[in-house]
Amino acid sequence: MKTTILIVAAAFASAVSLHGEQPLTVRIPFAFHKGSEAMPAGAYNVKPGLAGSVILSNQESKKASALLFTFRLAEPSASGSMRFHCYDGEAGSCFLREFVAPGSSFGVTFPAGKLEKEHMLGQPARVAKLDLSRRPETAAGE
Repeated sequence: MKTTILIVAAAFASAVSLHGEQPLTVRIPFAFHKGSEAMPAGAYNVKPGLAGSVILSNQESKKASALLFTFRLAEPSASGSMRFHCYDGEAGSCFLREFVAPGSSFGVTFPAGKLEKEHMLGQPARVAKLDLSRRPETAAGE
């Protein structure tokens, strides 16, 4: 079991890393939640953490946190993507739910946390998909 986890984590690490040890940089053009924690719009580094986690760090604040995930097979994606579930109501009611690394056929999904489950009551989610092929300088439409 431990060997399987390490192999899967190694596959994910190679998929996320675009240039050796460099993390993938993405610009998220809207505020969102990572679990129950509010995150501002901005540039983020994404890199593999310990088995079963992804490290997401804000480039401006340097604040980093780990996200636990489950693996799933995804359609191979040359560009990669991040998928958010968004709900009507207060600003920043989008929740990070999925990440597919560029050039990978592995995807990771993040479970809905308590705050998102509260938003789910009585309203469907809109899906916001962020294409990772766009350079961080232009991803927000600058």
